[in-house]
Amino acid sequence: MGYMGLSKFRPRKVPGPLSAEMRPREMRKKIEMGKVVTGFLVRLLILLRPETVFAMLVEITEREMAHCDKKDVLIVGAVGCNKRLQEMMRTMCSERDGKLFATDDRYCIDNGAMIAYAGLLGFVNRIETPIHDSTFTQRFRTDETNQTMRGLVNKLVSRSLSISGKWQQQQLRRLNIHEYQGAELMGKYGVNVPKGVAASSLEEVKKAIQEVFPNESELVVKSQILAGGRGLGTFKSGLKGGVHIVKRDQAEDIAGKMLGQVLVTKQTGPQGKVVSKVYLCEKLSLVNEMYFSIILDRKSAGPLIIACKKGGTSIEDLAEKFPDMIIKVPIDVFAGITDEDAAKVVDGLAPKAADRKDSIEQVKKLYELFRKTDCTMLEINPLAETSTNQLVAADAKLNFDDNAAFRQKEVFAMRDPTQEDPREVAAAKVDLNYIGLDGEIGCMVNGAGLAMATMDIIKLHGGTPANFLDVGGNASEHQVVEAFKILTSDDKVKAILVNIFGGIMKCDVIASGIVNAAKEVSLKVPVVVRLEGTNVEQGKRILKESGMKLITADDLDDAAEKAVKALAN
Repeated sequence: MGYMGLSKFRPRKVPGPLSAEMRPREMRKKIEMGKVVTGFLVRLLILLRPETVFAMLVEITEREMAHCDKKDVLIVGAVGCNKRLQEMMRTMCSERDGKLFATDDRYCIDNGAMIAYAGLLGFVNRIETPIHDSTFTQRFRTDETNQTMRGLVNKLVSRSLSISGKWQQQQLRRLNIHEYQGAELMGKYGVNVPKGVAASSLEEVKKAIQEVFPNESELVVKSQILAGGRGLGTFKSGLKGGVHIVKRDQAEDIAGKMLGQVLVTKQTGPQGKVVSKVYLCEKLSLVNEMYFSIILDRKSAGPLIIACKKGGTSIEDLAEKFPDMIIKVPIDVFAGITDEDAAKVVDGLAPKAADRKDSIEQVKKLYELFRKTDCTMLEINPLAETSTNQLVAADAKLNFDDNAAFRQKEVFAMRDPTQEDPREVAAAKVDLNYIGLDGEIGCMVNGAGLAMATMDIIKLHGGTPANFLDVGGNASEHQVVEAFKILTSDDKVKAILVNIFGGIMKCDVIASGIVNAAKEVSLKVPVVVRLEGTNVEQGKRILKESGMKLITADDLDDAAEKAVKALAN
């Protein structure tokens, strides 16, 4: 966003772009104000208009940061060198325990294609320079010089692209696989896992007991759903617990009570999830339980290993009860894990009898699994020490970056869509960002920030949003139609609010999508539409000529108020 109302002022002898702090006496071109004013009032006018816009930018940025769980901000371009904007952004960042980075005003001559290409070159060549040490200036064109961008910050790239792959991506869709699939994957990388087999029917359960566990006296039967808290969960049939240790001859009976039943845990919500498979495992003789995980850490901009010599319960409980026992070892994403890194982890785990060298190798293998499969999280709880002095991943949870699907075909073939929200699955197929909520007003908005603001204003007017749905900045009619299908598939939705502020997104495209959706979907709920921006008149005309009974709104506040009233009626 450029400076508001300042384009007619041209200060003299300024090396960079316009600065709102320039005094009137430095300006050589005057503007007729319509009345006599003092130089002070002119300066006040210049300062006040950007102040309002900057406040909006700060507010929007803070909303985005909260939704993305980020703390630091980088502002670039001509507006990025404005000292007042920097001051306001810096205050906001400091309140979030973050930092503000801004480029020197001499370097703020925008050239998007050049910046993007220079950034790509820097990332490929692993060039890392703190922003405050940057000496790159766009006076050196990347197509006219042999040097790559010296001002690239790999930390920024790591915090953005490696987490979600899109600058504005809010719904961090990450592949989550079942426990038995995680065990199979870890076994391929040489990680010690219990002997186990998954079964989806009683016939398969019976066969596994006979062929895989002929000599076991006890077995562990685990329900397989993509949610935590299985052990303390309850089946809607009345059976308590989704994990049972039973005698070998009881395994078939307990598995039969799990298969096809709905398990409710603290993470599934009251609707629960259907158990379509059970995982039969050998019962290990444990002498020690520890905690181990690898996550992507924004602060260190790379993988972070978290370990604790106590395990078997949630990391939150461990952090509260044993804060001094938790160790964190950041890993250099380029150098990879070293023997020293792995040794720090093992020393923190403090196994009682397991061989130290073997334990170090297990940690390194877990990191290789994390790196080579594009994991976003690998959690083993407990990492068990057995009576045979081995470290074994007794229970594991793995998440993977959806943006790596193109190169992790084997991993992503494990996806179980039956365990996911069908609306989110449908949205992902047409590149829509959707998160289901528990309200009654369905929302279709372009832009994550505007979507968040829309949800907030609905709440302020006494309503509850049924979803977060961002159609993006360049949605097609087909995507709009699919968005309406997703909204109307939710039985809880009693009204729909469409809020579009067209920039790249064209209002006429949205309008055509709404009309086409009405032809394919029976709209039995009131629809409130607020359109503004590019091609807004064409969009309004399309809606008017369609003959649809729509409720139109002039602004966001009006739209939210009408949606809540429509719901009440």
